[in-house]
Amino acid sequence: MLRGIEILEPGFRTTVEDLGRPGASLFGVPPGGAFDSFALRRLNHLLGNEPGAALLEIWMRGPLLFNYGEEPIAIVLVGMGFAWRLTRDGLPRHMDTDQVLRLRPGERLAIEAPAAGGRAWLALAGGIEVPPVLGSRSTCVASGFGGFQGRALRAADRLVLGPQLSPTRIKRPPAFGETLPAGDETAIVLRLLEGPQIGLLTAGARAYLTEIDWKVSPACDRIGVRLVPLVASERSRLAHLPEIEPEATTLGAMQIPPDGNPVLLGPDRPTTGGYAKPALVAQIDVQRLARLVPGRRVRFAWLSLEEATRLLHERRLALR
Repeated sequence: MLRGIEILEPGFRTTVEDLGRPGASLFGVPPGGAFDSFALRRLNHLLGNEPGAALLEIWMRGPLLFNYGEEPIAIVLVGMGFAWRLTRDGLPRHMDTDQVLRLRPGERLAIEAPAAGGRAWLALAGGIEVPPVLGSRSTCVASGFGGFQGRALRAADRLVLGPQLSPTRIKRPPAFGETLPAGDETAIVLRLLEGPQIGLLTAGARAYLTEIDWKVSPACDRIGVRLVPLVASERSRLAHLPEIEPEATTLGAMQIPPDGNPVLLGPDRPTTGGYAKPALVAQIDVQRLARLVPGRRVRFAWLSLEEATRLLHERRLALR
């Protein structure tokens, strides 16, 4: 039977993502993939999909979807503050996102973002069937390939879904994902591991990183999240770190460009870079990094490798 959704309104930036292209960096291709791979795996599990099935990653403002197929589609969403409005029998209904929703043929579903925006992930039973490129269905916008025609979704795009492999496991999933403090006045804490160029920081610069509050600048996307000191008049004391020979980058790595304002690298990051990387966001906190929006307050704390490993192991056990 025909299974698919049409994009009636695309939202601000909605792309097709899966687990990315981890081996493609050798060819200069960003790894890509969902910014929060924990969310992707968990949503696919709840729907009975393959662990890496492609879904929609939503940024800042959600899309309006229409089921143009011949059977209901099971859908599940995770995104702090996001909500959805279902048009059923011609009437709009606000629905609880903490459930598996079934979108019937001819129905519309609006994904409503919180006032401050954010990032959310929406999985559909059967997964999104777009042609894989270099082993992945993720969108590489910079190079114009992967995903749906190598770009963010637009109005009138139609996405075909694969067959549903098994029934959805539960009707109401347990709460999962990252809970962040509400309001811009409360800082989100990102825990840091020492990076390969930690030796370039003086003791004072290392302490400075965790002593002040930072703010997410408007230069915030899947390539990287740029931070500036919260106090606008303050100039970063990390400026003018020496550059290094270009080397590989990783998700969550903190690059320090000449102005001293840290950039936390995302899934669409350059594969190599010549800025010093004195620290990186621990994988346990990448979920928090993925949900940062411009204007949000951030604070750093150092974390040992042993503690980071223990916390990540506990997270993986909980997701099982």
